Amino acid sequence: MKKRLALGAGLFLVFASLTWYGITRAHPQSVKAQKAQPQAGEARKSSLTLGDADVMFDKVIGMLKMEVATQERLQTWYEIDRDHPEAIKLHAELCAMDGGTMEAEKDALSMGQSPEFQALTKSLTDEQNYDLMAKISEAMKLQAKSNTLGRQLLAMGFNCGVKNEK
Repeated sequence: MKKRLALGAGLFLVFASLTWYGITRAHPQSVKAQKAQPQAGEARKSSLTLGDADVMFDKVIGMLKMEVATQERLQTWYEIDRDHPEAIKLHAELCAMDGGTMEAEKDALSMGQSPEFQALTKSLTDEQNYDLMAKISEAMKLQAKSNTLGRQLLAMGFNCGVKNEK
């Protein structure tokens, strides 16, 4: 659970840096003028594209949506009958998916903190930057909801280390 909260904080830092960049960003005309002159340390072009970032955050959003839906269904079954076969199935499913979701979030976090990502955001138009921030914001909201549902499930006795079997 602590790893999960750290990843959520990391996504927040990526979002905050993009927001700060969007607030302090120059007008598009001056950005075009800046692009014409190479900046120090920008001799090498970024290999990260907007498409790469879109795909990465789409994967994180999709995995988090699946996780939240499973958590909500499992929470309902825990309220009714935690020993029901559907509850046992959802328990196993949630435990299995948690690792994959965390890996996707780690990948997105490391990408978001990379110099290539920072260079990419500087090259985006305002509209592209807004769209990317919207995806990151959606991922953060889903992450927060997943964390809340996870804490509630823990309080209800959910634990991936203990099999929920009869």
